[in-house]
Amino acid sequence: MNYHYDPSELDFRIWLAWHQASNTVWIAMERFDDLYFNRYDGGGLGEMWNWDSSIAFLVDGDHTAGQYSHYHGPDCERCTPERILASNRQAQRWMAIAEAPDGEILDYDGFSEWVVREPYAAAGSGVIGHSPATTVVEFKVTPFDDLIWDDEDASEISQLRPGKIIGFTMTTTDNDATEYKDGLGPKIQLSLGPEVQNLRIHASNFVDGLLVGAGEDPSSYDDVSGVEPSSWGRIKAALR
Repeated sequence: MNYHYDPSELDFRIWLAWHQASNTVWIAMERFDDLYFNRYDGGGLGEMWNWDSSIAFLVDGDHTAGQYSHYHGPDCERCTPERILASNRQAQRWMAIAEAPDGEILDYDGFSEWVVREPYAAAGSGVIGHSPATTVVEFKVTPFDDLIWDDEDASEISQLRPGKIIGFTMTTTDNDATEYKDGLGPKIQLSLGPEVQNLRIHASNFVDGLLVGAGEDPSSYDDVSGVEPSSWGRIKAALR
């Protein structure tokens, strides 16, 4: 869809960083919304997707994955053990929301509950006002090259280092209840590939993200040809 940017209706800032010592990627969003609409009552990522103040972060730690999502709901007849094992194995989709009645503001698109806990992930948030409202959400996640949902020890964490190129994309939602029915507002894609609707299934359309070490010059890295010369494509390191 065509989205007209008007900062008086919706405005946001997003920060990206990575922490070499803990091997985690950090995402933060501060957002102003004139019509803040959030009826999220818990239940996980599938419901977070529809409400204001949510942000999805999709990441492929080695930028090699094609189709990474093979799971289509708990009642899916095609969800064999093999499909479940393959789902989110080489790339992962995360979502955070600024407020939730159960306090669970971070979720992961998969079966691995241990992935959402320390040391792999954590989140914090806050809300100022009602409507309009300013929301803040910050979270960290761990990318996996090989995530085996029921075997933490056998799973392989992506090794993040300066000069590495990862794949990622993000989405957020603006849900104006006066304009959209059934709690389904438009999804605003912050990083677009040629097949936007398939980003949650195919990692091939993720954008390149260059990991830049603290205080380092990215032009000194050996292979940065695939990264656009913009701030979106460069994820700076936090203090080590």
